[in-house]
Amino acid sequence: MSNYGSNSRKTMVIDPPKPSILIICGGMGAGGKERQINELLKGIKRNDSFRMILAVGHLNGAREAEAAKWADRVWRLKRLSRYDLITPLIDLIQHAKKDKVDVIHTWGGGIWDLFGWVVARIIHIPFIHGGIRAAPLFLVMANK
Repeated sequence: MSNYGSNSRKTMVIDPPKPSILIICGGMGAGGKERQINELLKGIKRNDSFRMILAVGHLNGAREAEAAKWADRVWRLKRLSRYDLITPLIDLIQHAKKDKVDVIHTWGGGIWDLFGWVVARIIHIPFIHGGIRAAPLFLVMANK
């Protein structure tokens, strides 16, 4: 008997990299939105099908440490002052390019939603706006 064709060589299989999702949230305070983000991060981590990155603008929120346990990476965005809009936007663009983000998902934080949309347009990736979940069930003039 010959060993020809036997499995004498080891074949190395390299898994393709997991797609990465960037969640942008103004801050990780103690509210319901932040709890939802943490639950989403937990569920995706258990599934292990995506690489999750969390970008936080307002630092040291009550739920930030919990989110850091479940996210693969946390970006703490630079801000020179409360009114600084340029530095965090540039920081987001640089991080997203460097980490090869595949999708940006924002969570309804006003200016942070706008930043997410701008970054997605600049680096040509899909954008998901999560703030729409807070819209009224019926849009009528009384909802002003």
